[in-house]
Amino acid sequence: MPAVWRAWTTRARNSSGSGRTRSTGWHQHQSWSGWPAGSPAHLDLPAFDAFGRADRRIEVAEGISDDDRVFLRKRRRELADRLASLDFDSARGPVHGDAHTDNLMVDQQGGLHLIDLENFSLDRPEWDLVVSAHEYDRLGWVSGEEYREFVSCYGRDLRDWPGFGVLAAIQEFKTTTWLMQNTAEGPHIAEEVRVRLASLRDDDAPRNWQPY
Repeated sequence: MPAVWRAWTTRARNSSGSGRTRSTGWHQHQSWSGWPAGSPAHLDLPAFDAFGRADRRIEVAEGISDDDRVFLRKRRRELADRLASLDFDSARGPVHGDAHTDNLMVDQQGGLHLIDLENFSLDRPEWDLVVSAHEYDRLGWVSGEEYREFVSCYGRDLRDWPGFGVLAAIQEFKTTTWLMQNTAEGPHIAEEVRVRLASLRDDDAPRNWQPY
């Protein structure tokens, strides 16, 4: 089934000429042309796994205190309950599942290609949209001009949806637990994890996070 991609991004080729996209945030919108309702008969696509490998990462991450593990387990249960109560207002469709710029490649003709499809699923488009909205609204990794262009292209600002806060909180939880597995890479990672865990304990606290 053909897919039509409308994408915009701050693009620059790296010094090796590989065409890897470099940007401070995710600036992609995808729309699919001709995709029927539901999943094509020859594809058996799962629903999006909102928490991914977070449970295992909580248990095996090194350098995490017992208190932090208890907090994260509780936070996971709370977010799952909040997610279960959401009313999505979009039809199910193809979801990339990890929609950030490191998963965009630029070919020699300037065409954009998505990579890393291990989380590709059939679910609500809000799961992809929340990445850009959260990086702009909470993290400041996307400029106002960039986000306005993104919203103009897509035709919807997810922040206007009542469920945005829940999906943004899940995004923060999942990216924090992902980073926890990398603490052995150096003290800068351990410090970033500490900062993020402190933020997760206060929904209203500023997210002075570094992108990884």
